[in-house]
Amino acid sequence: MVNTRSFLEKICSSVSVILTLILLAACAPPNSKMNATEVVSLSPTIQDIHHNSITPSLLAEWTMGEVKDMAWSPDSRMFAVNYYLQGNNIQAFDVKSLNRMWTSENSLAMDLVFTPDGKLIAESNSFVGVLYLRSVGQGDVVRQIKSENCVRSGQAIIANPRENTLLIADTNELSGLNATNIVIISQWNLGTGQCNNLIQYTGGFNVFDLNSGNTLLAYGGEGKDDSVVIWDMEKQAEICRIKKIDFGRFVPGQNTLAVTRDQKIVFIDASSCQELRELNLTPTSVNYFSFSPDGRWFAIASESIQIMETSTGKTIAQVPLPENSVLSSSMLFDGIVFSPDGRFLLLAFSTATNGIISSKVQLWQVQQ
Repeated sequence: MVNTRSFLEKICSSVSVILTLILLAACAPPNSKMNATEVVSLSPTIQDIHHNSITPSLLAEWTMGEVKDMAWSPDSRMFAVNYYLQGNNIQAFDVKSLNRMWTSENSLAMDLVFTPDGKLIAESNSFVGVLYLRSVGQGDVVRQIKSENCVRSGQAIIANPRENTLLIADTNELSGLNATNIVIISQWNLGTGQCNNLIQYTGGFNVFDLNSGNTLLAYGGEGKDDSVVIWDMEKQAEICRIKKIDFGRFVPGQNTLAVTRDQKIVFIDASSCQELRELNLTPTSVNYFSFSPDGRWFAIASESIQIMETSTGKTIAQVPLPENSVLSSSMLFDGIVFSPDGRFLLLAFSTATNGIISSKVQLWQVQQ
């Protein structure tokens, strides 16, 4: 005969164990099994490398001629692409609809930038000494700037929202046995129309960038020692020089200049030119990168476009490019550009098929 008390004690003990297990499961952190690092497939053309990473998605792709420059409007609602196809052309695109807004043919454009108020697109060229200003709505030229003191054949432009000015870097190529290029950096005030020459030096440049506060300018490279100068915009004076630089960009929100040197990204205090830290890159990395507007990530071109954490150098996402793609490391080939709000990433890369080179422009959404 079964001992009823002993039987009930066994049942109560079993129930207690089951209840304990249920309570432990309920109190455990959600998705605790997902804490390990893993590879997650995001789409057929992109892989997520780390669990807590961003998840880009391809929104659109356009085929056009050789891309020379790309620019975002300050509100991230549109972007413009300058490309060469039987002449220089500019196309503007609406981000929401993904439609072309307008096309300007035979523009002679080299570099593009939106004015700080977002109402106009400034366009430089290397053929004639004129700076064109186009309306963002229709692409019509609404103003021309021609000044021997300011615009000769400007090849690079930076907008300075703090002072409502444009910085224009002009390279005059000289001929001769030992001739070197003369670079003149000028500042044109959009409000007053006044233009001043700020800097003149011999050499070339593959670095031309302002910090977020618009107080420090980094320029130079491709000279005698490939040095880059840090220039104080307020004092109009040189702060220091950094030697042997391939490419460089300021980290947004910081007075730190990130430069590429010997397959490394070196972070440098721009106020003293003191090296702070460095990140090793793969041997296939191309010397071009772009920071997100908050400075948390940067995108760099190698065999794929890799998006990496600025603080750690960890790859958090990568965008594979076609096998026949040909990446460029030229400064004026702005092949990787984050939108000002950090939600989108604009890519441009060339493809070679049967000796014919064309370019593709892709728009990726990085954040919701």
